[in-house]
Parts: sequence; structure tokens; C-alpha cells
Amino acid sequence: MQNVLFHWDRENITPRLLIAVGSVTLTWAMIDTDISRALLLFWCQDKPDEPPPRSFDRRIASLMRYAEALYVNEPDERRTFRWYAQRLKQANGLRDSVAHGQPGKITKGRRTYFGLMVPQPSGRTQYVPMKISDVERLAETLGNLHAETVVVSHALWAAQTASSPNRQSFSQIHGKWTKLTKENRSPRLPRWHPPPSTFRG
Repeated sequence: MQNVLFHWDRENITPRLLIAVGSVTLTWAMIDTDISRALLLFWCQDKPDEPPPRSFDRRIASLMRYAEALYVNEPDERRTFRWYAQRLKQANGLRDSVAHGQPGKITKGRRTYFGLMVPQPSGRTQYVPMKISDVERLAETLGNLHAETVVVSHALWAAQTASSPNRQSFSQIHGKWTKLTKENRSPRLPRWHPPPSTFRG
């Protein structure tokens, strides 16, 4: 196994890094809250006497199961949701590194780079190459994911409401109050970042 050296220096904690890390952390908190609210749409009906899971991984897995059932006859919506969930999980992994990582210089063999040392509660410490510009890009990505999550939550509500025989809801469609159905519901899942042709989700 290659020997890894890590050198932490207080000077690495610059105002620019603090702003980038703060943006990542706070934006993720908003995403996390919106995912919890979206899950509650289904959870409260399905398991009223049981609290929803605390961990994000378990909450997104539960939401995916509900979305699978909701879009069982709509393969395009189902694939769109799976792609959204995959991007969310990938972003969460990077967010974990930023939130729990210590910035410094990492040396592996002859290569030295700026990155994050991420201690793991169980298992080996990870060393993630990540410049401040990478953290800033992640903050921007999370900002976009948050805006998408707001629309996804609304789309899940519309799809659930339209497919529930015991619930009636009306929405303004073309300026008229119209009963929500599977055919006319709005919004649908956003197609801002369509899955690539290689995505097999």
C-alpha cells in the first residue's frame, strides 16, 4: 500500500474556503429538508405510527421505493426520477467529504496536491483531491439541485394526488381551475438535466 502523508496548515483555512464550505453545508441542509418533506407525503399514509428514517441514505431509498410505485406505468418519469436520485446521492457523497474533511496538502508517492483528509468512523481514512474551486463548483451544483428538488417535490405531490382515488385537488391549468388527473397534472418531473443514453437506472 502506498504511503500517504498529510500536512495541515491553518493558512489553508482561507475566507474563500470558509464561504465555499458554508455554501455547501447550508445548501445541503435545504435539500435535506425538502427530501424529508417529500418523503412525508407518502410515509405518513403508509407508516403513520413509525417515524421516518434519520439517515439521508435511508430516506432517499424510501422515497425511491415510493416513486417507483407512483410511476410504475410511466417509464420516462421513473427513469427521470432515478437519474435525479443518483445525482443527489453522488452530490451527498461529495458533501460528506467537504463537511467532514480537513483541508491540507496530501502527498502520495511523488505526487503532492491540495485536498481533504476525511476520517471514516469505520474503515480507512480517505484522501480526496479537492481544490477550493472544486468546493465552489459543488456549492453551485447543490444550488441547482436544490431548485430541482423543489420542483421534484411538487411533481411527486401532483402525481400522488392525481393517482389517489379518495383525494381531489384542483389546479390552475391554462387559467382555469381544473381537477387534477394523471393526464393533466402539473408539474411533471423537471427535465433540466436529462439522463445520458448510457444511464441504465
